[in-house]
Amino acid sequence: MRLNLRRQRCIRGFSCKDMARLFNISTSYYYKIESGSRNAKYDLAVDLAEFFSCNTLQEMDKLFYVYDNYEQFQEQLMAED
Repeated sequence: MRLNLRRQRCIRGFSCKDMARLFNISTSYYYKIESGSRNAKYDLAVDLAEFFSCNTLQEMDKLFYVYDNYEQFQEQLMAED
């Protein structure tokens, strides 16, 4: 699961359906991107990164990183603090 992508979406109060409408893609495609079962096409990935204010490649990589489980995500958040 791309938990950073999901987290940023939730912080801004958007649903998967809202994001799909905003980026003119299907809801199922957006959900698959967020779940990690599909990768976004390059142009869409750049648009999503800009939408979530990713200013560096490192921030973009973090946005699209696929976590194996929620505990792995929590460990990374704790390490950043």
